[in-house]
Amino acid sequence: MTDSRGHGKSGLGTDHLTYVQMMEDYNALLEQLGVNVVRTAQSGAEAIKSLAQFPYKKMLFELGNSIRYANNEYSGVDGDNGFSMWEIGLNAKLPVSWNIQNRPNDLNLFAVYSGFMNELELTSALDDTVTISRLYKVGVALNAASNFSILGIKFRGGGLTFTYGDGFAGIGLTTGFPF
Repeated sequence: MTDSRGHGKSGLGTDHLTYVQMMEDYNALLEQLGVNVVRTAQSGAEAIKSLAQFPYKKMLFELGNSIRYANNEYSGVDGDNGFSMWEIGLNAKLPVSWNIQNRPNDLNLFAVYSGFMNELELTSALDDTVTISRLYKVGVALNAASNFSILGIKFRGGGLTFTYGDGFAGIGLTTGFPF
């Protein structure tokens, strides 16, 4: 069990606590524990993504999460100053006997929850606007052990997702578990 700076038995240090500092602290902890972590910074935005894998018999379970913090302000038409969200997902990866271009494959069944720290507005082709604060995604994908090429485009696999939440629903194509 961990606690953030200034909470529990951890000291605050010399700076005041920020979300970016909390992400950096957890990034360092996860790297020390050997968890796969990716962190990026771009135009003042911070992001961290992690993936932990747990083998069970012939299956592999993957638990992924990410946080993207740009600017915690309204993200609507009149004030698009940032995009901040967090996600958590679970993937069950099962080896299958099907081959794509002579490569072994895994069947991936996954679910992902996305929460937006600020409201996100989507406008359809019919000019209908939907305000979203959370999305749920379930998907299935077939992924090869290595990349393969179709018409000169490299793929590792593909599948379908169903996304829904806050008055929004859609079906999409995917390359697999997003973590």
